[in-house]
Amino acid sequence: DSTLKDINNWCKKYTDGMIEKMIDEIDPEGVISYPGVSTVTAVGYQRQLFDNGLGQYLNGYSLHAYTPFPPEPNGFLRNVRALVSMVREHTKGDIPMFGTEAGYSSNNDKKGELMKLNGQLRTNLILMGEGFKFNYAFYGNDFGNDDNRCKDGDYGLRYNLQYGISNFRYGPKLTSPRAIAAGIAAASWILDGKRPTACLEGVFGETSLGYSFQEAKGDKCAIALWDFGGVGGEAKLPVGRDRIVVADVMGNEREVAAPNGVLTLKIGESPVYVIDPDAKMWGRGGTMAAKMAAEAKRIAAEREARIKLKVETVEPDFDGETPVAAATVVNRTDARQGVVVETRVKGVPEARQRVRVEFAPKETQVVRIPLAGFAPKVTEMVDLSVVAALKDGFRAEHAGAINFW
Repeated sequence: DSTLKDINNWCKKYTDGMIEKMIDEIDPEGVISYPGVSTVTAVGYQRQLFDNGLGQYLNGYSLHAYTPFPPEPNGFLRNVRALVSMVREHTKGDIPMFGTEAGYSSNNDKKGELMKLNGQLRTNLILMGEGFKFNYAFYGNDFGNDDNRCKDGDYGLRYNLQYGISNFRYGPKLTSPRAIAAGIAAASWILDGKRPTACLEGVFGETSLGYSFQEAKGDKCAIALWDFGGVGGEAKLPVGRDRIVVADVMGNEREVAAPNGVLTLKIGESPVYVIDPDAKMWGRGGTMAAKMAAEAKRIAAEREARIKLKVETVEPDFDGETPVAAATVVNRTDARQGVVVETRVKGVPEARQRVRVEFAPKETQVVRIPLAGFAPKVTEMVDLSVVAALKDGFRAEHAGAINFW
């Protein structure tokens, strides 16, 4: 309710890093949440902000958690954990973390609907499992690009049945739910009010992932599981009950037998849920939650030990007007290595560039690769792949959407 004059007076009064005091004066209960970067891949950029003191002004952290599909092979979990660790290290206490926008634009054919359903749900579940309070799904209804090119699909949770009519671009009166709408509704019914108790990464196969949850103020638990590799697998889960309710991605429930208290559950690309396993096993400090979390850490450590080379992040940069892919590459070996780093952009031959870089043992370098002859629009999301390779054939890849803003 403040006037422009009031705001100008506050701005004159509070300068030189004191903006948080101005906000506190306006609203003592307000949360100062930042930086709102539009992708989880921008770890290096945010590290610069926190190293320069951003954390001292925050009592909340916010992020547009966009990530390419599928999220897991494109480093979503790794990047989220790096950001969570960074925030915890540089801020005062356990500040809340918020996903302020994320989603997938997809066609409205079967492949597109499944991509949106699985991508959005798995992104949300990973954020929730790693400690985020919530994540806003973008967007309520299909709305189209500025030139209405995306006539076959969009970011919406619902179809816009008045698509292309400017008056109804963002607020149509006629809509119809896409598959993701039912998927989010089901996850909300099952997980609302619960907080994570364990990550089940890799426990039921190389590409399995999931989390166990318990009510913040209560005993009821739930488990969400999936296999992002697409091959499908089986999970044997001690649940402490002879019969238990299992729900599919749309929330359809069925009661199934769990002989001797062990449930055999088929998992695939779409998350499935186990509802109300024994809290003494899966709740905070529960025996199975602790055991599975320890097993997941062991598996992750073994997997890390096999990795000779990593492309940790890829961020946009410029050399004059020329776009540059700035790739953070890590030599994990104890020997000097010659590393060939190559960029590719689908459908853009001139963006295929290659450099050779010498690495000392255990060295990390930011390898800058100019994409000569490539001139993307500033608003265009570019599917960029960066591959780093050793002479013995070991390869590391970082692939995902990047914006040369």
